Amino acid sequence: MAGMIRPACCIGLFLLIGCATTAPPKRVEAPPASPETTPENPENAAGSLDQLSRACAAGDASACASEAFHYATGRGVPRDDARATPLYVKSCDGGDAAGCYNVGLMYEDGRGVAKDLGRAREGYTQGCDGGYSLACTNLGFLLEHGMGVKKDEPRAAELYRKGCDGGPEAAGDPKSCSNLAVLYRHGRGVPEDQSRAAGYFDKACRGGQGGEAEACSNLGSMYGLGEGVRKDNARANDLYKTGCDGGSMLGCANLAAAYVNGLGVETDGARAVELYEKGCEGGDAPSCNELGILYLKGDLVNGDLPRAAAFFGRACDADEPLGCVNLGAVTEAGKGVKQDLPRALALYRRACALGHQRSCREAARLGGK
Repeated sequence: MAGMIRPACCIGLFLLIGCATTAPPKRVEAPPASPETTPENPENAAGSLDQLSRACAAGDASACASEAFHYATGRGVPRDDARATPLYVKSCDGGDAAGCYNVGLMYEDGRGVAKDLGRAREGYTQGCDGGYSLACTNLGFLLEHGMGVKKDEPRAAELYRKGCDGGPEAAGDPKSCSNLAVLYRHGRGVPEDQSRAAGYFDKACRGGQGGEAEACSNLGSMYGLGEGVRKDNARANDLYKTGCDGGSMLGCANLAAAYVNGLGVETDGARAVELYEKGCEGGDAPSCNELGILYLKGDLVNGDLPRAAAFFGRACDADEPLGCVNLGAVTEAGKGVKQDLPRALALYRRACALGHQRSCREAARLGGK
């Protein structure tokens, strides 16, 4: 996938680089809850639950969904997924689209019932047909990735579009917009169209409840590369910051790269380190690798070879091949760590197994010594 260019620098044995990519589409990780039926006063949950239980027994589908939500989240009662799922099923059978979505989520995750992607698909289908956007998003994800159903990217795109547009039961889901943007960007299930991709990323970024952070970061990448929009580093950086503030580690990493390279901002090593550290701590392995490069090179921050090796190690431990090859390079050269050729060879081989082709050649070179 195309993405924001990360910095490159050279040390003796090896070219040390990184490669930020466009974040892939993700399933909706929403809790099993219907926003329309969430009790407004959790402190009185016990009394509310009794009323909801009676209303559910009388055939009120939305009351069944709310009662299920109490048990699914442990609000006012001990959490009990086995009790929540049948209530969601009852609400869905009564025509509550949000309840159907939650049926899908419970079966997909195996909460209170055996995991069953076929049953999850049925729940999401009923929810989506009823106009519940999150159900369209999750159904699209199953179809896009062939989870419990034959892979069908064109159908996934249709569902993402429906989820993005919204319906009578829920506003448009920013994640649907973001996932549709990724399909347009890479021509999967729809003709490649960078302009439309940017438009859907923008809609997702501006979406409700703070928008979709990864969409902001991905739109920033498009502005940084001039894909589908006019190249604008300042606009890209604003979007990276929005994404980073919203929890997108890709946004943090790409904003850090801007500070390293002076793209739309003044070069600032300390700010770059701060952002890469946030990304690294947040699970973005390439950010750990980039920290290693900064401390190894020592031009924007004080050089620290042991620290560089430690960050390469963290990246490698997270299966980032560049972290492995870079740790192999410093281990072979004895920079920041004790020289250890067998360990360097093992690291090159690991990077090779992770798909880094140059590491395969380095492993062959060192293995032949």
